[in-house]
Amino acid sequence: MVEELTAELEDSERATYARLIRVLAHEVNNTVAATGSVLDSLLYYRGQLHERDAGDFATAIVAVKRRNASLGEFIDRFTKVVKMPPPEPRPTDLKAVVDDILWLNREQCSSRGIALGWHRCDAVAPLALDAQLIEQALMNIVKNAMEAIEAASQSSGAIRLELADEGRRVRLSVVDSGDLLATGPARPLFTPFFTTRKGGQGIGLMFVREVLQRHGCTYSLAPGAPGETRFDIWFPAP
Repeated sequence: MVEELTAELEDSERATYARLIRVLAHEVNNTVAATGSVLDSLLYYRGQLHERDAGDFATAIVAVKRRNASLGEFIDRFTKVVKMPPPEPRPTDLKAVVDDILWLNREQCSSRGIALGWHRCDAVAPLALDAQLIEQALMNIVKNAMEAIEAASQSSGAIRLELADEGRRVRLSVVDSGDLLATGPARPLFTPFFTTRKGGQGIGLMFVREVLQRHGCTYSLAPGAPGETRFDIWFPAP
């Protein structure tokens, strides 16, 4: 009975999310097109920079262009079926996906006094993943970690990543010092439109749940060491 009720609730949540996608798609597509044009224009100025700055400038622009294009393709797939598309798994270097996310958030974290980086990174064979869906889900998780640290009013904080080969499974963990779960359980956070952040939309973790379930992953959002929150994801090993 509990399983049936849970399934009904999740179906209702999916329907709500689908309606939201219809509303968002138009604005997202307009923004992606305009941003892509601006980024192409910015690359023109690389030759006017000092050589020591030109490399970082171009790398950052290309990373954002790649992310922008991925977002456009991602939302297009949603609007075609008005629901989350089935994953299209291909051999994917999970570390490379995470490295892009770390690069994109490096300056934002640095300006807020948040240390962001790898704590452990095992060599892992390519996994069968839909890179766009997984990237979007992990972006949500890292963003939530940053917001949890800010909400805790910490003068400094840390987000560390762990990629561990556990034999039959591969574990990716995002550990932050925000201590988000010190005052409540994690389950409501995966409910659409439930949020603990002022001005939050409450859809990020529902999306993360859907992506991970469709990839056959198990996951856990729970307190870690004192003062820490862990988001652990276990991927089936190749």
